[in-house]
Amino acid sequence: MWARDSVFKKFWEYVKRNLFFVGVALFAITVCSIVFGVLYLHFFRGVNIPKIAVVNHDTASYWGQLGDFAGGFLNPLLSFLALMAVLKTMALQRTEMRAAQQEAKTATQEQRQQTAVYSRQMFESTLFGMLDVHAKILRDIKYTGPLSKPREGREAIDMIVKSFKETNAYKGGIAYPDLVTDESIQSEIDAFCQEWVSATGHYFRNLYWIMKMIDTNQDVPMEDRGVESLLSNQKRFYTDYLRKRRYTNIVRAQLSESEMALIQISCLGPYGADLKYYAEIYSLLKPLGRGYFGGWKRYMSRSFSDVAFLGLERIDMGTLMKVKSELVSRNASTIRRNMVT
Repeated sequence: MWARDSVFKKFWEYVKRNLFFVGVALFAITVCSIVFGVLYLHFFRGVNIPKIAVVNHDTASYWGQLGDFAGGFLNPLLSFLALMAVLKTMALQRTEMRAAQQEAKTATQEQRQQTAVYSRQMFESTLFGMLDVHAKILRDIKYTGPLSKPREGREAIDMIVKSFKETNAYKGGIAYPDLVTDESIQSEIDAFCQEWVSATGHYFRNLYWIMKMIDTNQDVPMEDRGVESLLSNQKRFYTDYLRKRRYTNIVRAQLSESEMALIQISCLGPYGADLKYYAEIYSLLKPLGRGYFGGWKRYMSRSFSDVAFLGLERIDMGTLMKVKSELVSRNASTIRRNMVT
């Protein structure tokens, strides 16, 4: 009993899924049954059916009339039903193809999402590994002054920055700020960077590569399709910038005040132009502020974009695009200069 009910249930489900084809088949069977029933009643039982007349049943034309009647009526009907079935089959195939395409599209999107998650995890793992290396580099920095004991790590950075602020030129800038020229300040910065490049060069190179790795990491693809997609690309750029800034904020949180001051000095030196871009666009000097260098603050701050000292809430898209275009122009100028030399 249970097996019979199960078979009937499956049969009914099949009928509901293929209702069109079942209906066509039943209609064709019904029409054929009616036609052959009429022929049987008329030719074999002698039932008089209007407009059907056959003479001389014993001749071959009798069977020809029988075939002509059945074929002339059923062939167009069955051909039409077959055509309808073919069209219905094609429609079902199109529906199945659309469903298959949608499933493939969904699978592709899921694959892309999984790839993006995996890439992000790999990027973050690499980033935090580089931050660990950076912390070790910081601990290895040493300072040996003429009147102080040797210092290491952040204490060494503190002493290096202190030595910069204790120079006669710097103190003179505090006492007589109007007598200080931009050329003299830049000369002092260049000399200071040359003096400490062996002790701090590794620190700044690693910090530069950390910032560059963050800046060049792409989570949202940027496309160039002309003027009509410019606004869309700007939105993508800003969304991507916010994502990258979250990582650079982590980097900035590791920096002490003396480290930020040393970064500002180094960015104005002969080796800091590339790091200066990242310090500007990702506001690495925001906690330091513009007034850290006292009498030299005007020159030290003027050489940086405003973005270097601003919080995210005060940065607009136009300012970011301007800083970005300045980097492109500077890189192009560097390439042309290298080609000439």
